[in-house]
Amino acid sequence: MVITHCIILQELRQIGYEVHNVPRGGETTFHGPGQLVAYPIVNLRQLGLGARAFVERLEDAMVQTAGCFGIQARGRVPGKTGVWVGERKLGAVGVRISNGISSHGVALNVTTDVSHYRWTRQ
Repeated sequence: MVITHCIILQELRQIGYEVHNVPRGGETTFHGPGQLVAYPIVNLRQLGLGARAFVERLEDAMVQTAGCFGIQARGRVPGKTGVWVGERKLGAVGVRISNGISSHGVALNVTTDVSHYRWTRQ
């Protein structure tokens, strides 16, 4: 698995992708053209929010945003994070919480070329 991972990283760099390791929750992700990315920095302790409630609010915000454009999306899918239209993922959540402060956040696919996701596990 480690060898395969290293080969994929080399391939990505050769075709022009930048690869960054960051300390946040979630799996591998992609950020690129056509995405709406929001990284809210929030003091969760001041708001009395736990991690799960915060993630659910981020999902709700993406669902409401999609709804403004006539797209019926849903969050809070058992066993999954993010926002979904049917079985297709419309938006991802990946947060880090340290000392009650959030960083990182959401990526909502708007006009994203989804072929980029062939390199990630979804």
